[in-house]
Amino acid sequence: MGGGGLFELTFANGQIVGWHNLASDPYRLRNLVQGTSLGPDLLAITEEGAPQELEESGGAVLVRPQLIEMTPVRIVLASEWRHSHDQKGSLEEPPFRRWVYTVYPSGQIYAAVECAAPTLPAASSGQTGLAVTIAAPDDQNVQTVLHGPAGETDAPVAYATVRDGSGFAFLLYVPAQESGSPLRMLEQPDEDRRRLSLLAVRPGEPRAEGPWYCHLLLAPADLVGDEEAEVRAMGFQHPSALDLQLGSLADRAGPTSDLNGFDRESGSYVIRPDRGRVRLTIDGTTRPVFSPAFRIINSDERPAQVYVDHIVLDATAVTPAGDLIFQIPRTIRERAVVEVFFRRS
Repeated sequence: MGGGGLFELTFANGQIVGWHNLASDPYRLRNLVQGTSLGPDLLAITEEGAPQELEESGGAVLVRPQLIEMTPVRIVLASEWRHSHDQKGSLEEPPFRRWVYTVYPSGQIYAAVECAAPTLPAASSGQTGLAVTIAAPDDQNVQTVLHGPAGETDAPVAYATVRDGSGFAFLLYVPAQESGSPLRMLEQPDEDRRRLSLLAVRPGEPRAEGPWYCHLLLAPADLVGDEEAEVRAMGFQHPSALDLQLGSLADRAGPTSDLNGFDRESGSYVIRPDRGRVRLTIDGTTRPVFSPAFRIINSDERPAQVYVDHIVLDATAVTPAGDLIFQIPRTIRERAVVEVFFRRS
């Protein structure tokens, strides 16, 4: 699974266990996730501030991975883990943990994580965190920077960046921050300093059910600068508003949502057409918009044509529910006009 020939992801048991930068490592000799899983994983925080596994993570693990979508526009995978101490657990019971990954060819990944009924360990401070873990041996010169509250740099949103000193790899990790609940960003190496966890903590959160949302960007290190990383983080936390001339926002939080119709789980704007048409303008003059994706509700499952700046966009697909999906494969820095026309039944 890859994006534009720049990277390749490997999933095992519903988790990302491999990422190779094909641009500089065509023979797959270096793996950013070697010996661990990228996550994101829900962890408890001890009184000393160290992450630890949730109590139910022991025993046998029953895993059910599921490929939900696989189109040229995106790939959507889900994974459910059920922990059973007596090894008689059933996958028909509510899952203990569930991950949903939406992966775009641009290298943008959106993840949603939730637990069915977690119990925090006795040593826990009552707080939980969402951790992304990478391989970080001392000889690879991995550079990490935490941004935002409790981070090393001042930033309007909380996020973390990982950059290989040799220019091999870049990772952007942006956890979703709920209104009125600022995140703390922590860095936690393991005991032998072979792996490193980047942890987003919600102060005062006593439970971990979720859902927790986050955005990951995987790219060669020389393609994303520090300024662009901050703009991308802002774009996930505060998505750009669309100027809708035809159609209406259809995000799950309702029309009054402050996400401007953006669905954090899938990384796409969700829009209902008006009499078979959608027309909108994306304004990238104030803040660039990076490869925006769209899901257009299509209950009648009618064929459609998409135009971006009056040019046909051929890379479109249909979800299992019949909705139209597409992504604009470029950074919008000016004003772009998007039009969708559904054919009559």
